[in-house]
Amino acid sequence: MDTAALSIRRCLQQLKLPKSTYYRWQNQGTLVDRSSAPRRVWNRLLEDEESTIIANALLNADLSPRQLAFRITDDGGFSVSESTVYRILKRNGLARELPQIIPAAKEYHRKTTRVNELWQTDLTELMLPDWGTHPLGSVVDDFSRFSIVFRRLRNAK
Repeated sequence: MDTAALSIRRCLQQLKLPKSTYYRWQNQGTLVDRSSAPRRVWNRLLEDEESTIIANALLNADLSPRQLAFRITDDGGFSVSESTVYRILKRNGLARELPQIIPAAKEYHRKTTRVNELWQTDLTELMLPDWGTHPLGSVVDDFSRFSIVFRRLRNAK
């Protein structure tokens, strides 16, 4: 194109090509645009790795994608993320539906208006050095915040 009778600008105008395209082609050393077809991703799993994930999921149906990813990374000979395991399981119809997380409300929707309308319970274990664990239980009235019962439980286990 450099030895043509027309200038580069006029030639590009006749061909209806932008100057940027011509100079990009010239810098690449070719006058052909590269294909925009997707190329292989460098970290894509191989077919046998995907089949290993599916086989492990079928053998261990009770494991979550996170647990499967850990098991495969430890025993399978390759590293895989939890999200990749989930995508593969979902694509093959093996993924369980994730539970919906319901956010807590800013305020309780049923407010108490009198004593003994609603009680709150709490069971916990208190760890005392040299004495072991001691289970404790309490019941509190929601309206008055009065502690109805607070006691050490004997045979909680």
